[in-house]
Amino acid sequence: MTQTQNRLDRQWDAVPAERQAYYRRVYQRELQKANATLDDAAELSVLRQLIDAYKQQSLVPVGTGWAIVPDHIRQAAREQHELPLEESLIQPVHTGVPRLLGFLLLPLAGLVVLFLVTTFSSGDDASAVAIDATPPMTATVTPQISPTPTPLALEEADRVIRDGEPLSRDYYPVLLQIYPPDATRSRVFVVQERSVETADWRFDPNPDVASWVSGLIVRPVLGIPFSEENTTFMESLQIGTRFELQMNTGAVLTFLYEDSQEVIRQTSSIFQQNAPGLVLVLIGEYAPDGLLTDERMVITARYEAGNEIERLEAGELAANAAMGLTAEIGDGTFVRVLNASLTEQPASEQAYSTGPIVLAVDVELSTQTEPVLTSNLNWLLQIPTGDDVRPETHTLPDEIPAHTTLTSRLQFEISERLESAVLTVSSGTVSSGERETSFELSIRQPDPVLTIADLVVQVENIVVAGEQLEVTVRLFNPHSNPVSLAGQTIRLDMAGIPIFPTTNNLPPELAGGAVFSLNVVFSYSGHQSDQFMSQADARLFLLEREYMLHIP
Repeated sequence: MTQTQNRLDRQWDAVPAERQAYYRRVYQRELQKANATLDDAAELSVLRQLIDAYKQQSLVPVGTGWAIVPDHIRQAAREQHELPLEESLIQPVHTGVPRLLGFLLLPLAGLVVLFLVTTFSSGDDASAVAIDATPPMTATVTPQISPTPTPLALEEADRVIRDGEPLSRDYYPVLLQIYPPDATRSRVFVVQERSVETADWRFDPNPDVASWVSGLIVRPVLGIPFSEENTTFMESLQIGTRFELQMNTGAVLTFLYEDSQEVIRQTSSIFQQNAPGLVLVLIGEYAPDGLLTDERMVITARYEAGNEIERLEAGELAANAAMGLTAEIGDGTFVRVLNASLTEQPASEQAYSTGPIVLAVDVELSTQTEPVLTSNLNWLLQIPTGDDVRPETHTLPDEIPAHTTLTSRLQFEISERLESAVLTVSSGTVSSGERETSFELSIRQPDPVLTIADLVVQVENIVVAGEQLEVTVRLFNPHSNPVSLAGQTIRLDMAGIPIFPTTNNLPPELAGGAVFSLNVVFSYSGHQSDQFMSQADARLFLLEREYMLHIP
């Protein structure tokens, strides 16, 4: 038994990780349908039912349903032989309902079924009971490979995508697949990114290329080029249609048909990003008069979160915690992100600095009954460019005692300013199971360092009274942050001779949005002194500005 188990383990390890996760999701789905997640006997019954379904009816999971596998394909899967290229992908079902097989799925499915058969075939078949975990074996399945109404050279997809107007570097759709309820006329579109400006929606007229409105992620809007085939296909869509939008990261977003309607071209509500979903618009249709039609067909679909929930339960996805929430990372250690901000650089360094930008993340750590060695904590910053950055410095002690809460600042060196990132922290110990938690960071940008040059300065009045010259200046700070005025020198220069004010009411700083009237008084004897009889102009040096004054 040990040798058999080891052999099966090796075969299972050869199955790609994403396919293993898919099989686990299918298995968990069947257990949940039979309410067998907490009952070993009921779970064993589900296993036997699945094994019997394969042995007696040749059923394997495909998508969200089941497909019948012909005997020669099962034999090829067991012997790990490749099928000839001319092998048909569509096999008839005796019930008359067409079946479309996931060709690439079958060899791997054979390994899983072999694992189940070998492990549980020695059990007592008499204890097997009929359950509702497995749907009727003639249920309609969703094909994973199917012909399209119009030819589409998928090998050219990369070139088609590049020929668009790529503006979104990190996350964008690349492929749209539409599965009608009957699963007989599925459709595939390559997705190009397009920038829509002033209601001018440029698009590729190729009927197999959809145009995604750049930047619309929460509720993507895709234009489908008008053609007779596309129009007929879109008009046929109804309740039960499934849309799969594949992103450049490999993630697949699933949507379910919601509504079809005709809207006028000026309708802007279809672009709203107020809820997750998908919008398809038939564009480029011309009326008999040679002008674009006044109405467009619009299909809306709702976001299907079920697959995402399944992936979370299967451990494929990690839910990112929000800043301010507390999460456990194992061994009774709790972490909370308090703040994330780019550190402020002095004004003298900002203009000339070419070094890295520092991101400071303040975290709070709490322990319970056991102390924690901080060397067992792993911190990783994931930034949109795809790079992973580890902290350069931190203020954590070597050990955090039990029943202690403390804060620490982690500093990461990054190459550009960021508005968001993901911070992942994990515990390197395994006594209670290694756990990993990710936090979604909303990064606060540094407040701008304002200088005197950011003020609005206006000389309003010059008055000569006796032996005094009074200058009135209006100061305005148009920014929200204060500007320091400390250490500013004011002087009047007449014929090269500096004259400093006898009085002035210059404050130490000017608050954000504040207006201030500055009065500066100089000693002035220009009308009596022969030295200045021929000099009627002067220069005023004020707040790093120079003004030419004509003295009356």
